[in-house]
Amino acid sequence: MKKTKFTEAQIAFILKQAEDGTPVSEVCRKAGISDATYYNWRKKYAGLMPSEMKRLKQVSFLVLHFMFRLLQKWPTGSCVFVK
Repeated sequence: MKKTKFTEAQIAFILKQAEDGTPVSEVCRKAGISDATYYNWRKKYAGLMPSEMKRLKQVSFLVLHFMFRLLQKWPTGSCVFVK
């Protein structure tokens, strides 16, 4: 997964600016991001504080790690999800 150049606090600040009434296009221009990036962040992090955003990333990583380890131990050909 590609690492973002923005911290959780920076993302939260960008989202908060738009929530407070600054036009999205202006917020994106100042931050140097695309409108699509802004809307993806809003969909993923809307209403979360930076500490909650960090916890969400940690939990997502743990779930993916667990699933990967589980699939590694599964006998080949017997998994109904992977063909």
